[in-house]
Amino acid sequence: MFGGFYSVPLYALIQARSQPTHRARIIAANNILNSFFMIVSSLMALALTTMGVGIPGLLLATALLNVVVAVYIYSLVPEFLPRFSAWLLVHTFYRSVFVDAKCIPAHGAAVLVCNHVSFVDAVVIMVAKVRARFAS
Repeated sequence: MFGGFYSVPLYALIQARSQPTHRARIIAANNILNSFFMIVSSLMALALTTMGVGIPGLLLATALLNVVVAVYIYSLVPEFLPRFSAWLLVHTFYRSVFVDAKCIPAHGAAVLVCNHVSFVDAVVIMVAKVRARFAS
């Protein structure tokens, strides 16, 4: 399940930010890197278990390495964490309907309006205003 929390947003980011002419090569390179790190993690698990580390120790080592990688990724793409947190909040607690979202221009100003006033409106708008997804 937590692998999906990593790979699904990563593939969405790759598809949103890559040029259509290079997208297949970028996804292929990502798959090669994923395979490489699966082999590295298997070898790391083998090495740690031969040194006497148990399953809780393996999970702790994996969690610590994931924290290091997450901090690195969030430093490269700083808007990802707040946008992902907002997306989880909005899609968990609210049934939002974005009317004519394809009409949001790819560049320049746009007016986005919610149907009521609350402190959550800014979060809903933050989730709704993904211009790369709606750009033609």
